[in-house]
Amino acid sequence: MDILHARYRETRIFYDDEVKYQQSIFKDRLLDFYFERESLIESIKVLVEKDSINLIQITGPSGSGKSATCARIVEEYTSNERFKVSYYFAGIGSSYEDLLDVVSSLLGQRISYEEADKVISENVIADECTRLIVIDGLDSLSLKDTAPYGLSWLSLLPANYKVVVSVTSDSFLNKLIVSQKNVGIIECPPLEMMEKLSITIEYFQRISKRLEDSQLECIISNPITSNPAVLRILLDELSVFGYYERLGERIGSYLDNRDVDDFYYSVLARIENDFNKDDVKAIFQSLILSRSGLAEDDILDICHMTRLDLSMLLSNCPSIVNNYGSLVRVTTNNRIKAIFNELYLGNSSEASMRRRICDYFYDKCRGYKISFYQYDNIKCNFSCGDTSRAVHEVAFQLYNMHDYQSLYDFLIVPSFFEILFRIDRALLYDSWKTLQARGFTLDSILDCKDNIMIDKYLIPVFYNDLGRFAMIDMKNFKLSQICYERCMTNGEAPFMRNSTSLKIRQAVITNQAIAASKAKDYAQALNLFKEALNIKLSIPDFIRGGTEIASGFKNLAIIQKIVEHFDEAIINFKKALDIYRGLYKGVNQDVADTLFDLAYCYYMSNDYIRAYKAYSEAYDMYCVLEDNNSENVILSQLGMGRSLVYANKLTEALDTLNGVLSKSIAACGEEADVTKDIYYVLGYLWEKISITLQDEATVDTLKSFVENSATCYVHANYYEDAQRMIDKYNSL
Repeated sequence: MDILHARYRETRIFYDDEVKYQQSIFKDRLLDFYFERESLIESIKVLVEKDSINLIQITGPSGSGKSATCARIVEEYTSNERFKVSYYFAGIGSSYEDLLDVVSSLLGQRISYEEADKVISENVIADECTRLIVIDGLDSLSLKDTAPYGLSWLSLLPANYKVVVSVTSDSFLNKLIVSQKNVGIIECPPLEMMEKLSITIEYFQRISKRLEDSQLECIISNPITSNPAVLRILLDELSVFGYYERLGERIGSYLDNRDVDDFYYSVLARIENDFNKDDVKAIFQSLILSRSGLAEDDILDICHMTRLDLSMLLSNCPSIVNNYGSLVRVTTNNRIKAIFNELYLGNSSEASMRRRICDYFYDKCRGYKISFYQYDNIKCNFSCGDTSRAVHEVAFQLYNMHDYQSLYDFLIVPSFFEILFRIDRALLYDSWKTLQARGFTLDSILDCKDNIMIDKYLIPVFYNDLGRFAMIDMKNFKLSQICYERCMTNGEAPFMRNSTSLKIRQAVITNQAIAASKAKDYAQALNLFKEALNIKLSIPDFIRGGTEIASGFKNLAIIQKIVEHFDEAIINFKKALDIYRGLYKGVNQDVADTLFDLAYCYYMSNDYIRAYKAYSEAYDMYCVLEDNNSENVILSQLGMGRSLVYANKLTEALDTLNGVLSKSIAACGEEADVTKDIYYVLGYLWEKISITLQDEATVDTLKSFVENSATCYVHANYYEDAQRMIDKYNSL
């Protein structure tokens, strides 16, 4: 793990320990009543042992036993000395960044948002044993969190890493994961008749009860009990039913439902019937709308209930509402969550409940002053987890209520800002982006040392992350430049002179250079890219790998091309090209892109023959890599034609340009900029032909050349040139 984020992670110690404790309880409770599905577990073990498989996906509908299977796999391999096992449930304390932090700590290498879909380098923790990472409920991460960054890194981990993930079969992540390489797919099958019988008998034996044979037959023969979650909830419902003589009737009322959703509706109807309907609605609303669950004391104050009523309600729906550690949460079952949302959300009472939750936690935050984290003393005096949770909850509720003025007022309080920065930067940055779009100024937040009480190790992390956020998400390149500059000036302590720290330094400088180039500050970008390249050339890992060095030369050359230092750009593009060709044999996107840029520099240096050759080679590669009518194919063919024109290869130029014109019209249309560019070059070509052949061609032939030139200029919207050709036509 890199130095910048090492400090950040350690400052989260209380928050992380709370989350880990809740995840541990969740996993243990899954195993508390686990029916061994030997064939399923054996199938997963076979894939784990396969060298060709790095990623194993456990899939199935909601309630099919994916989480229990993941917990069983963890238990199976924890006692195996050949494996080091890590478990992460994405439904508790989860964000995409949390997941990347967990994997980063295992790898010993930081995976960040913008790098998450790149190949992970080989300089990670080397172990003789296999590291097994089990990520349960991956689709609990929202589409907004995950989609922009991809999950290809899951199948790109080193050879001694195996990843097991669980995803519901209707999740958008299914296709995303299946498309990766080295993936094994395991489908959680429905329960069979004998499995349902064994589970039911064993369950009632544990509570010293039994069912009649007719009642057993009714349960195991019904199709909806083939879903493990349905069967478990049904058994829980029957266990709290107090009238034995009416048990058969109660079983029938549940199993008369047509499908799984109807069954869940009937369970919720029973809870509302047994308790005060308004209390049930208030409790479920508060749990659904909270960020990650509530403590029992929180529910009592927010919903104005007695402890006895709350305890009775929670004890009567153990499979619907669960207590993980100190927090009560609704079940992780996606179908039940959807039904909850349908029944208890979507009206004015939802907004009222959000306000009640927000006001309650804001009262807990009021008057709080954050204490400093002293890394040098190896002591953490950071806030207790309860205060962190309160700050997190207030920001979450204000963001979802769209109360932007209150959210802004809350975020500019230094202690609240720091807590949120430490525990949920994704929410913090989403809030900033929303506030900026609504005209709020964020400049005061940049005065880190004066307005934000964070330690010296966290300051560069803040500026680095904010710089990246400003550049990628906010498109505010000036702000990004300022942040990266402050990251470097405030971050000298973490940037010690070793290989890992140099990698961090060059990454920050590279981002700073990209921000400068996007802000059109090309002189600054040029200096920064040079500095980043010099650092890369001093890192042995980069020299051995090659890709970082090649990208360094290419980035520098691109800025030199923009500022029209074409001779220098040609030298650096050629260096990058030599490295790429050494790394990739045959057709490659990086090689094609570098050839295209190199060709442009040759063209601008009046070296038209070399420009034609480079464009031609890029064109051949793009035709293999992309669709034959793609923009890169058309532009490289246009470059070939333009180079031939200025090299006085007029016949070849005419054939090339006519070919690319028809292709561009078909793909982009007559009014597209690239089509107009082609028309202009054709207009110039016909004009040049008419001048070249004016002493040899007949008047009618010359007129046809001039007419073609005028027509092309008109299509290109170069009307002055078109008029010039018309005048020439009239003079012939």
